[in-house]
Amino acid sequence: MKERLLFLLKVVLSLLLVFVVCKLVFILVNAGEDKPSIADITSTCRHGLSLDLTISLYIVTIPTLVTIVSIWWNKWQWMRNLLKGYFALISIPLVVGVIADMVLYHFWGIKLEASVMQFLDTTGAAFTSISWLSLLLLLIVGIVACWAIAWLLIRCTPKTMPSLAGSKKIIMTFLMLLLLPLMVIGIRGGIGESTANVGQVYFSQNQFLNHAAVNPVFSFLSSFSSTHRLPEHYFFDSKTCHEMTDSLFFTDSKGTDTLLTTKTPNIVMVIMEGCGGTFTLLNDKADVTPNLTRLAHEGVFFSNCYANSWRTDRGNVSILSGYPAFPNSSVMKISSKCGKLPSIARTLGKKGYYARYIYGGDINFTNTKGYLIGTGFNETISDKDFSLADQQSSSWGVCDEKVFDRAIQVIGDDHKKGTQSMNVIMTLSSHEPWDVPMQRKFDDEELNAFYYLDKCIGEFVDKLKAHQLWDNTLLIILPDHGSRYQSYGYESRITCHIPLIWTGGAVKIQKDIDVLCNQSDLAATLLGQMGIPHEEFLFSRDVLSSSYRHPFATYSYTNHIALIDSTNQYHLYDLQDSRIEEDAHFRLSKALLQRACEDLRDR
Repeated sequence: MKERLLFLLKVVLSLLLVFVVCKLVFILVNAGEDKPSIADITSTCRHGLSLDLTISLYIVTIPTLVTIVSIWWNKWQWMRNLLKGYFALISIPLVVGVIADMVLYHFWGIKLEASVMQFLDTTGAAFTSISWLSLLLLLIVGIVACWAIAWLLIRCTPKTMPSLAGSKKIIMTFLMLLLLPLMVIGIRGGIGESTANVGQVYFSQNQFLNHAAVNPVFSFLSSFSSTHRLPEHYFFDSKTCHEMTDSLFFTDSKGTDTLLTTKTPNIVMVIMEGCGGTFTLLNDKADVTPNLTRLAHEGVFFSNCYANSWRTDRGNVSILSGYPAFPNSSVMKISSKCGKLPSIARTLGKKGYYARYIYGGDINFTNTKGYLIGTGFNETISDKDFSLADQQSSSWGVCDEKVFDRAIQVIGDDHKKGTQSMNVIMTLSSHEPWDVPMQRKFDDEELNAFYYLDKCIGEFVDKLKAHQLWDNTLLIILPDHGSRYQSYGYESRITCHIPLIWTGGAVKIQKDIDVLCNQSDLAATLLGQMGIPHEEFLFSRDVLSSSYRHPFATYSYTNHIALIDSTNQYHLYDLQDSRIEEDAHFRLSKALLQRACEDLRDR
């Protein structure tokens, strides 16, 4: 009976070998003068195995089904011929993908993905830079590679397959059927919340090594998801778009009101899951979040701030990269663009800061790890870095109080070492299904979850003070987005209206600031306070600068864009509704969206 299982195992191992060889060739072709070490190459191959396995299991699905059929209908010679044809056929897209990936990376520095199909004209121009001799060589290499892969896989296919009788058929069928769900788990990338994604193989501050680890076939196939595609919202000619928006953005800080006692604070940023205006003092919910209310009154409270989007992956990018959000696309999931975004972590890293991201959930969810490493974070701490018991303390992973305890530990370690640091803490307990390890305060389980989050933040602040980590600390608290609650949907203004609080020993004064802004303005505003230039943050505005003369905020969710104008009026538009009258606010909203699309496209 073992012949069938051994056959499938050989095919999978052969495919993994093929992908490892492809990685080595990719590195050889694209490494340039900065040759990676043997240790780097080994790590690249090792970290890339998970995505290689995903694609290998996809490919072995057909042979598995054929093998199951052979248990009851053993026409193996006929089936072997079928498999020979399948292996010969499947080798062609594999080789084309690998070669296209290597060539395009040389010109563009991105992995193979669906978005390259938008630039076929440019691709053609790229290939005109290659001599006919080089093209002929690529063709020959491609043909030889196809033959080699097909030959290897066919060699794994036994010439004969023994027939089974009686109970052995039933036992073997049962074993093979057990194999199918294991294959699905392997294809999915595990049993956690996240599915297989490009970022899960990222491991290095050297982005080239991360790219080399990514399986090009997986990169291409996964990018076909709509949220992985480049957003395409183009309403005007480019000149008109720029004329409408040029005066709205600036990248300098002038006459900035100083809020801090030092230009080099240790930064702790708490990004609260879903805790928008619905559950805070912005909506008379001080009883739900009393600690946030207290901290807002003790520190600097930006009372007129708005989220850029409605999802964590979008909100994180807006906060940490000062970048706009799009209605139907997630920049975090577009791996070819992540590393090209500006980021607070990278900018502070040049000033000697150590950047760490602490999260109790699956760090691979929505390509979070890939984005963080690609934008300069030195370290990530996630669910797998906690005990198994802690990992099971919440439906989404480690409950907030345990995550804050870990944060106290690492912040304390930074303090002892004298390390200048930025620690970003992402919470998760205030998320459906609202299961929090706390005795009920409210009958409403959703309100109870946000009360628990607020309680954890209050205790965290108390511990920072008790451990004498408060004095030189700037603590920034804001949500990733708002949450729907009862009559408040994503279209509601109060849902996207968010609290932004600066507190800590590094804050000089208590102050309420009602200037209109987005969470994406945090980057430029923070760097402006620290006296650090922020020219690369094209869409982030220092709202404390005298340069900020045209206040507005934007917000988006599926197929919708909103504009809060300089008179503080809220305008919401459905991009799919052709009946909407195109007033000046709608035109400006579309121009701002197009400006962001053009920038992302050109990165």
